[in-house]
Amino acid sequence: MAVTDSGSGLAPNLLGQVFEPFFNTQEVGKGTGLGLSTVYGIVKQSGGFIFADSKVGEGTCFTIYLPAHEAEAKSPKARLPAKPTENELWGS
Repeated sequence: MAVTDSGSGLAPNLLGQVFEPFFNTQEVGKGTGLGLSTVYGIVKQSGGFIFADSKVGEGTCFTIYLPAHEAEAKSPKARLPAKPTENELWGS
C-alpha cells in the first residue's frame, strides 16, 4: 500500500527522523508528532515494513508492505443458528 501527499516534502536530513515519537515539522502547538511512530509500531508488530520517500516541493510517499495471510477454507455448509423457541429473545 502506498500513501502519497502533495505537501511541501521533507529535506533529506529530516527523513530519517519521521518515525521517531514526537518528531514534528509543524509549528509549536500544531501537532504532537505521534502519528507516524504509531503507524511504524503497528506495521512492525504485524511483521511488515514501511518506507518513506520525500522530495522537497513535491510531497512524501509512504509505502507499507504487510505479510500475506492465508485463511483456512470454510466448510461448504455454514452453520446456521438454531431456531429460537417461544421463550428465547432474539434480535435482528
